[in-house]
Amino acid sequence: MVKLRSMRNQQTGEAKFAGQEKDRVLKIGKIMRPVRIDEVLQVVNIFKGEMSLIGLRPEQIAFDRQFEAEIPYYGYRKKLAPGITGWAQVMYQYVETKEEMMTKLSYDLYYVKNQNLLFDLKIILLTIEAVVFRRGAK
Repeated sequence: MVKLRSMRNQQTGEAKFAGQEKDRVLKIGKIMRPVRIDEVLQVVNIFKGEMSLIGLRPEQIAFDRQFEAEIPYYGYRKKLAPGITGWAQVMYQYVETKEEMMTKLSYDLYYVKNQNLLFDLKIILLTIEAVVFRRGAK
């Protein structure tokens, strides 16, 4: 995924949720992250065919492997290409625990089952609202 750097490149050896990484956010990141400017370059991934505009937000590789082994139906997230935004991103929060990931997964699976053009348009409108009103960013 192509992104603008908004956090210090500091490897701790283990995967951490976004809320546990607040100390790594750069000064410029405090401006970029709430309005999601750091995500803009992911349009390159769309043009390369690696992502879609609407889909399921990819997880860190370590979390992805862990959740696939521990959470039933987690693997169904891979039925669609990853997306810049999605139903779980606009309807839920950043996850901090496995239990929260299970809730987020329910939103992802709902999207997998009910994906259509009108649903995608609704997600786009909700994403614009989230960016304008800085809702949900960390």
